[in-house]
Amino acid sequence: MIERTHAGLARSRANGIKTGRREALSAKKQAEVVEQLAKQVSVSQLARDFGTTRQTILRIRKKAESTPLETSNPGLGHRTANGMPEVHDTP
Repeated sequence: MIERTHAGLARSRANGIKTGRREALSAKKQAEVVEQLAKQVSVSQLARDFGTTRQTILRIRKKAESTPLETSNPGLGHRTANGMPEVHDTP
């Protein structure tokens, strides 16, 4: 029985189907969280605004800190002291 389960999971992965728990916030909302964090909005406030937990916001912040900045966006500069991207308004 376990072998059939593993075979089914492998077949699903091969077809590109994601397994496991869904993320609490969509990619678009995660990007909004990162933008708000760059504007120094508190983690607790963001958790209330997005209807999620502080831990989710902290996980998003950690993920954003570990990924390199996109060079295609000229509005992004170097990282600030708290590790978040510095955002410039000039194009």
